[in-house]
Amino acid sequence: MKRYLILILILFFISPFIQSQTHVWNGNGGDFDWFNTVNWDVGSIPDATSDVLIPDGFMVELITAEAEVNSISLEGSSTLLIFNNLEITNEVVVSTLATLNYQKGVIDGAGVIINDGNFIIESFELKEISNITINNNSNLTVTLSNQILTKNGFVLNNSETGEVIIASNGAFFNQNTDATLNNWGLLSKEYDGNNTSGIYYLSLDINNYGVINVDENQTFLILSPAIDFNNTETGIIEGNGVLDITANYTNTGTYSPGGNNIGTLEIINLFNFSTDSTLKIQIEGSNEGEYDRISVTGFPIIEGTFNLELMYAPVEGEEFIVLTANSITSCDLPQYLTAEFEGEEFFFEVFCNNTDVTLEVVSGILNVSDITSNENSFVIVSNPVKEETRIILNEIYPNLENLSVVLFNYLGQEIKRQKVDADEIILKRESVMSGLYIIQLQKEGSVLSSQKIIFE
Repeated sequence: MKRYLILILILFFISPFIQSQTHVWNGNGGDFDWFNTVNWDVGSIPDATSDVLIPDGFMVELITAEAEVNSISLEGSSTLLIFNNLEITNEVVVSTLATLNYQKGVIDGAGVIINDGNFIIESFELKEISNITINNNSNLTVTLSNQILTKNGFVLNNSETGEVIIASNGAFFNQNTDATLNNWGLLSKEYDGNNTSGIYYLSLDINNYGVINVDENQTFLILSPAIDFNNTETGIIEGNGVLDITANYTNTGTYSPGGNNIGTLEIINLFNFSTDSTLKIQIEGSNEGEYDRISVTGFPIIEGTFNLELMYAPVEGEEFIVLTANSITSCDLPQYLTAEFEGEEFFFEVFCNNTDVTLEVVSGILNVSDITSNENSFVIVSNPVKEETRIILNEIYPNLENLSVVLFNYLGQEIKRQKVDADEIILKRESVMSGLYIIQLQKEGSVLSSQKIIFE
C-alpha cells in the first residue's frame, strides 16, 4: 500500500513538469475537421498544453466545438479557419504565405498572434477578441464584417511593414476602456466593393505613428470621449474621405489631403491643428480640384505650419482656398509662405478669413539673390527664432550709434528696426508673425550685410 501511495505522490509532483506532445496535422482523416483525431499525427485532439503545427498546403477548420492550445504555427501556405471559440495560452504564428481566417467566435487567453502572412477577418457573425495582442507585420484585412468586440487589454500593433485594410462597414468596438491600436504602418478605410459609401467605427485608443488613410466616400468614426486619439509627430492623416472625431484628440503630425494625389480631406468635429502640426498641400493648378484642401465641419483653432509642393509655375494673383470651416475660432499662421518649382521660388501671402484660409501668389519684391550677401558681417546665434535671438557683429565698428538691424518681410516691407548699441544685441520677437524674413545690418541707410531669418 505504501508503494502505491509513494507512486501517486511522485506522479502528483512531477505532472506539472511533463511536457505535452506537439500535435502535427497530417490530414489522414480525409477532411478539414480540427476535432477529427485521425487528422493528427498523435491520434488525439490538441488540448490547452499542445503546440500545434499545421504544415504547408493544409487547410484546417475549427468549427464544431471550442478549442484550447498553447501555441499554433501555420507554415508555408497553410490555412486555419476559426468559426468557434479559441483560447491561446502562448502564441499563434502565421508565416509569410499562410492565412488565418477568423469568421466567428471568441479568441482569448492572454496569447499573442504574430502575423507575417495574411490575417483575414470576415463574415457577419459575432466576433470577440479579448486579452489578446496582435502583432501585424504583413496584411490584416477586415471585409464584410460587422462589429468586432475588443476588450480586456486587447492590443493591435501594426508594424512599419504592416497594413490594416478595412474594406467593410462595422467597428472595432471597445467594451471597456482597455483596448489599444498602435499604428506604425498603414491603417486604411477602403471601398468594400458593395456599398457606395462605407463607415467604420474605431472605438478604442489610437496612437498613430504611421499613416491613416481614408478613401473617397469612406468614413472613419472616432467618436467616444472615453478614448484617446493621438496623431504623433511622425503620424500622417491622408485621403479623400471623412474623419469624424470626438475622442480626446491630440495632433502634432501631418494632414495630407489626397495623399500622393490631389484631393479633399474632410474633418468633422475636432480638427486639431496645433503649432507643431503640418498641413501638406500639393498644387498643380488654381482651379478647384487642382490643389489639395481640408474641409472642416466645425470651429477650428489653426496654429500649425504649411508645407507647399508646387507642381506648376503659378502666376501673381492666383488664389488657393486650402482650408474651409463653419467658422475659424482663431488663426495664427505665417504671414508669407514660399515654395519652389523647377528652381524658381514663389511667394504666397496667407489670409485667415472667417470661414477659410486662402493663399495668394504675390510678387517677390525682394529677391533672395539681391538681398542676401555672401560675406556676412554679423552672426544670428539662434535661427529659426522662437522668442528671441542674439545678433553678434563680426567686425569692429567704432561708431555704433549709426548702426541698425532692420527686419523685412519678403515683400520688402519693413517690420522691425533696432539700434545697435553693442557688439552683441538681443533681437526680441514681440509681435513678429511666423515666417521667412530678411534681416539687414545697415549703417546710415546703407546695407552692410543681409541674411535670411525664420521665425517659428
